[in-house]
Amino acid sequence: MLKLKPKFDLDKDVVSDILRKEASVCRVKEYFGAVDACFLNIERDGGILFSWKGAAGTTRIGKYDPNTRQNKLLYTFDKLVCVSSCSLNKEETLLAISLTQNTSAADHLDPASKCLTLLIEIHPINNTKVLKAVDCRVKVQFLDSGSDRRSVLESHLLLLTEDGYVDLYHVLLARQEGYRVVVSNPERLSRTAERVVEDFCWIQWDGHTQRIYYLTRQGGLEHRCPPAGQVPAAMRSIPPQPSLGNRVGTSTRVAS
Repeated sequence: MLKLKPKFDLDKDVVSDILRKEASVCRVKEYFGAVDACFLNIERDGGILFSWKGAAGTTRIGKYDPNTRQNKLLYTFDKLVCVSSCSLNKEETLLAISLTQNTSAADHLDPASKCLTLLIEIHPINNTKVLKAVDCRVKVQFLDSGSDRRSVLESHLLLLTEDGYVDLYHVLLARQEGYRVVVSNPERLSRTAERVVEDFCWIQWDGHTQRIYYLTRQGGLEHRCPPAGQVPAAMRSIPPQPSLGNRVGTSTRVAS
């Protein structure tokens, strides 16, 4: 019989620590407010990202390290927001977040987009750049090559949208004063976006292999994308194989 052993418990590993932190912030012995902790993502290094409702109407983003069993605060919004997706780059200097905004019937005339995707510098300063403002949900995911590349001032970010396409952002970074890492030329960030997948009807991200698996409705051929290794190009493909039906199965590895 297969036995599963839990390695992470949101209430045990996170919520109890959150309550202690909020009590310290509020300068009270115990904090009894509802924190509404929510799991967001697991990065390739095993780090678990989560959000919670903090004191005074704030929303906080944190990371749980399974190796040290410690929680770390990454970022705080000064208001309540609905975080639908989140990812942290390997160097822990950039945080990508998708926010789902209120789309109730009463707001049907509101021109505001339903989803905002933000890129936030979190170390050592908090600068925010809007990457997308669209009417569909967006999943964000930083790529991790698995090697120690802390000296390389570049991060790569995937945006997977419900509208059926995937964009890859190449985020160039700059080091200031020897320790500050910031986005280089943020006004040109949108120009770095590369459309790597289009018109999919199903998609799945595999963080362990750093691959995208997706289906499209175009044609009846199967396309496979072999590992691109350290080749700078975002995708590599091989010629189409014999027809397998009316859907396309694709495995894509995005180089970082």
